[in-house]
Amino acid sequence: MPVSTTVAASGVTFTVLTVSSLVTVTLLAVGAVAVSLLLVDWGARVGFYNSDLTRVMALGRIPTLFKRLTGVVREAQLAAMERIRPGIALRDIDGAARKVIARAGYARRFGHSLGHGIGLEVHESPKVSFSEEKSLKKNMVITIEPGIYIENFGGIRIEDMVIIKKDGCENLYDAPRELISIY
Repeated sequence: MPVSTTVAASGVTFTVLTVSSLVTVTLLAVGAVAVSLLLVDWGARVGFYNSDLTRVMALGRIPTLFKRLTGVVREAQLAAMERIRPGIALRDIDGAARKVIARAGYARRFGHSLGHGIGLEVHESPKVSFSEEKSLKKNMVITIEPGIYIENFGGIRIEDMVIIKKDGCENLYDAPRELISIY
């Protein structure tokens, strides 16, 4: 019989981040409709352990480009997750995501590392980056958060936490990843 467990958070991991001064909340003229993208990066703390999650929502009709970017970012995230297993170099995981984004023509629009370790601190070692030579070990918890950001237009990032298992990884979130309109 399935068991469902609900765990109440004991606090927030960090202040909920909605950065409107960068590319996160952008007003666009799409036909006669204004569209605003809202990137929300949030987390909770249970005991001493932290979480980190990012999703993007649209306020209004979703432009075709944002749908496409969301698809590319999700494909990049899945490509990275498919590479994850104990012993794999972190740069190879980052590379799998970058390859998808580059193939779609947005290589210069992904300007941060793919992810980071998380646990007692929100951002801790290891860094999931093209420059990181360390390898994954079973039971490590990392974030996978590819993104595409277009100056003066907007950005898409999908961030999930995964735990490294014997033969791959387990995504710790089931929150929707598609770009949704909340207007």
